[in-house]
Amino acid sequence: MVRLLFLLLFLSCGSLKTIELKDGVTDVPAEKDFFDTNYREKYKIKNIAGIDYNAIYMEEYYINHKGKMISIKDYFVETGIRFYENGCVNQFDIYKGLESDQIDLNPDITGGRGICYFLDNRYMMAMVTITGEYYKIGIYNPEIKLKGDTLFLLKKGSNYNRVLIKKPLSKKNQEYTANW
Repeated sequence: MVRLLFLLLFLSCGSLKTIELKDGVTDVPAEKDFFDTNYREKYKIKNIAGIDYNAIYMEEYYINHKGKMISIKDYFVETGIRFYENGCVNQFDIYKGLESDQIDLNPDITGGRGICYFLDNRYMMAMVTITGEYYKIGIYNPEIKLKGDTLFLLKKGSNYNRVLIKKPLSKKNQEYTANW
């Protein structure tokens, strides 16, 4: 009985509490001040210089553990990342074949939430997203590098580093703001 109580206590401690957005798929932090408490109060919130706030960066390649760049153009769902001037970041899953006017990137309805910050002379991102098997929600925390219109998300020790290419956002999607 004591072991069972200890196990339940262990499993409940330290887990990220989330709520589901209106899209019925996306989980975001339940605590309104999650990013304030864990990032804004601890780090300098800062976007990478040169980032385009009127664009979305779409994942088109990944770099495998051997350093080879591999195309993901045949995937059914593409991942896009949008940056906001206040340091907030959104990650969206976008189905291929949709026209830009069919895509609604309202961060109050859909999209993983994150934030950019500056630490040890590196730009970093903290994104609340699926990080493990069985859809476990956690923090994806890569280093961010920007070269022209190409964004690199580099995770030390990872076999999968992401390469995203800048694409224009529709006027409708440029109007949304982020407030976490």
